[in-house]
Amino acid sequence: MLQSSDHLSIKSPLAGQVYPIEQVPDPVFSQRMAGDGISVDPITDTLYAPADGTVSYIHPSLHALTLKSGPYELMMHIGIDTVGLKGDGFSQLVQPGDQVRCGDPLIRFDLDKVASKARSLMTQILVTGDAQVTPRLQGGRINVGDELFTIDGGTAGSEGNHAVSRENVQKAVVKIINPTGIHARPAASMVTELKKLNVDVTLRSGGKEANGKSIIAVMALELALDQKCEIEASGPDAEEAVARVQNILGALHDDGSEHGTNQANASATTPQTPAENLDPNTYQGAGISAGLAAGKIFCLSSEEREVPQHSNDPQAEQLRLDQGIEQARQDIQTLHQNLQRKGQTNRAAIFAAHLEILDDPEILHDTIRGIKNGQTAAFAWREAYRSREQALQKLKNELLAARANDLRDVGQRVLKLLLDEEGSGWDIPADTIIVAEDLTPSDVVGLDTELVLGFVTITGGPTSHVAILAKSLGIPAVAGVREDVLQITPGTTAILDGSEGTLKLKPSTAEINQVKAIREQAARHQQDVLSRASEAALSKDGHQFEVCANIGSLSDSQEGVRLGAEGVGLLRSEFLFLHRDREPTIDEQVSIYSDIGQALGDRPLVIRTLDVGGDKPLPYLKFPDEDNPFLGVRGIRIHRENPRIITQQVEAICQAAQDHPIAIMFPMVSFLHEIQEFKALVQGICEKKSWRVPKVGIMIEVPSAALQAEVLAPEVDFFSIGTNDLAQYTLATDRTHRQLAKTVDGLHPAVLQLIAKATAGAKKYGKHVAVCGGIASDLDAVPILMGLGIDEFSVSLPMIGEVKDEIRKFSRPACRDLGQMVLTLGTSQEVRQAARDFRS
Repeated sequence: MLQSSDHLSIKSPLAGQVYPIEQVPDPVFSQRMAGDGISVDPITDTLYAPADGTVSYIHPSLHALTLKSGPYELMMHIGIDTVGLKGDGFSQLVQPGDQVRCGDPLIRFDLDKVASKARSLMTQILVTGDAQVTPRLQGGRINVGDELFTIDGGTAGSEGNHAVSRENVQKAVVKIINPTGIHARPAASMVTELKKLNVDVTLRSGGKEANGKSIIAVMALELALDQKCEIEASGPDAEEAVARVQNILGALHDDGSEHGTNQANASATTPQTPAENLDPNTYQGAGISAGLAAGKIFCLSSEEREVPQHSNDPQAEQLRLDQGIEQARQDIQTLHQNLQRKGQTNRAAIFAAHLEILDDPEILHDTIRGIKNGQTAAFAWREAYRSREQALQKLKNELLAARANDLRDVGQRVLKLLLDEEGSGWDIPADTIIVAEDLTPSDVVGLDTELVLGFVTITGGPTSHVAILAKSLGIPAVAGVREDVLQITPGTTAILDGSEGTLKLKPSTAEINQVKAIREQAARHQQDVLSRASEAALSKDGHQFEVCANIGSLSDSQEGVRLGAEGVGLLRSEFLFLHRDREPTIDEQVSIYSDIGQALGDRPLVIRTLDVGGDKPLPYLKFPDEDNPFLGVRGIRIHRENPRIITQQVEAICQAAQDHPIAIMFPMVSFLHEIQEFKALVQGICEKKSWRVPKVGIMIEVPSAALQAEVLAPEVDFFSIGTNDLAQYTLATDRTHRQLAKTVDGLHPAVLQLIAKATAGAKKYGKHVAVCGGIASDLDAVPILMGLGIDEFSVSLPMIGEVKDEIRKFSRPACRDLGQMVLTLGTSQEVRQAARDFRS
């Protein structure tokens, strides 16, 4: 069948309906990652040879094979996600190495069985490599032996490169350590990484399996803490894919406030769910964003849209779908970019996950199938996303079930575009408390807080992305109230208490005035704190304490300066290394460190070297499998496994330090020899480059370092105490554990004794001591730390002014007495009570 050495006519191996490759509901095929060609939805049960050639490969699951024909490598892949059938329903009629003629039978399959178990029967006929493919048909019916497409020029696929059905099959098992399991963000991260690779990935757990490139399918696995997941990847990038999936699924993920706060005083700031209130004028729910508001009720109805079902023009409906999805993509990308520019990375990540939902291959496949069956694009889209939404709502994992709201958000966004609807259509008056069945993240991020004081919903909960966004807007919110809340007369006066989780109707004038007074007092306090934030933090006896910022980006440094930070006590340099395929170059690192230094002016900048490991891995770094990554290769220990990446980072920091007051800080130091080795590394780099040696400090995060502080202090310029890890290692309690995390309190007397020990050891040699852990931002801890001899508080951005204001209230002698007294107490509760009595 070869006409010349570079022209080949490919005959259809099946009878059925022809589809362009871009309509295949799997991005591996539709984006031509596996090669170019055509898809056929078969009505016959036998796959025939599309050309003369040699069978070069048959997948063990019998759903795919490759054929060498002249200079070309052809790949045929029966169905979508059929690898999981493991050959059930398939019969092999040839062997690898067999010479076949065009039209010879290759594989027979049970149409009914495969169709009932596979996502789709669409069968891809592809050519790998760079050859030019010219389809003879872009649609319509085709019979076995009819010309499907021609191939001209180009190069064949490389030897052993069999697109998605390669011999290269890699497997691994990963244990989920993320406390909240694998929810939208890590799932979206994994899908994004896999889309860059030429590979098929299947995840299996609990008797279920999922396409690794479908965010909805991955979430539906309900991968929970301590659950094991099997990874199977096939393709030329299989090894890389397995490594990336292991790194993402087997890691902790920074969820921000998504699963609560790790601050020791969380109970004072986190909304609670009190007992049911029986007052008919009070609606009890779960507080998802703290605060008080008095306003008037505005009910948002959720009337069902009328969506036309039938259409006689599938091509027009397909075009409408494509345009709607593209417009939705642009709108979501704009939201995402705006939030990123504001430095709101956690909020931006919500809409990054929405982009992955928008591209979900299963939803797209079902929508396209509905259009082909005579449905309108709007009706087919609504049915497809709703079926997945309902499946997520039924999941037992609360966090995953909450993601149904994100799916509904994306679904409604596209549906509005398909129906030519514009805007929300809400004419919201001033001083409004919104009442709704539910709100989506897009609804919340679009609220005008000049008009909207807070909101109440029937559904949702504290783990939802809506809760995160409400907190970022600084408005109270309550979820999970009873359904008759929608029957409240619009305009009814009410008080919303996000801390107590209540909506109280028809409050008295005195109650309304009290709420207004509290809000006004809080606003005045915030304004007063902000107005004095740039002033020094002087204690009553005239001693100045430094108040610096903990940051993770350039925008954070700019915001820190605006809020009055006197420097940066902790730059988490991981942000430079995350969410990328390769490590940053020395020049890239120097550029960003210098930009941050420039933003700070003459203020000091302390850069912590890379602190990742088995619990926070990177896709381009190899880490050993560890049963307990918190006690494994992380922090300063990375250098032993990956010396080049740390050496390059140290060089970049040292170079940036020539023009800015930058210090370098090493994390997770346990032994004296570790400090000595890294001091030698810094000095060696600077001597070689004739650079000034920057200040070198260490994190005090493990008990051994605190207990040996007097030995370690002469070797460094400063200590910075990381109380989050110090507390968990001291109390032998995982601070991410679902049941035990609340017991990890940095104000436990044992932790305070270690802080006192570390501080005393540093002071003996005149060394500077900072606290950069969670308790530095804890107002109960401020006078205690002042009394224990701390020089610097490095805090979260919102707490800069508050901590400065707290320092100004006390004298050091009184704080010393408090500090010594709490060291003798038995529990963190007693310490907190003593601190509150002192502060009152």
